[in-house]
Amino acid sequence: MAGVARRRLDAELVRRSMARSREHAAQLIAAGRVTVAGATATKAATQVETSAALVVLKDDGDPDYVSRGGHKLA
Repeated sequence: MAGVARRRLDAELVRRSMARSREHAAQLIAAGRVTVAGATATKAATQVETSAALVVLKDDGDPDYVSRGGHKLA
């Protein structure tokens, strides 16, 4: 019987397009901005189920616009 599919947390964030790269995912995790099933993740190498609920919390410094030009229009 096959087990549940698991991946590294950083790789899963990239696969779901929640991070640009594994390095970016590791930075998000280190900043405490990633939760797995409601618990804050602490290690990029943590094994997570591919169906796990992952959330990347917004940083107050993140822009609300796609480009810097959006701030000029606001």
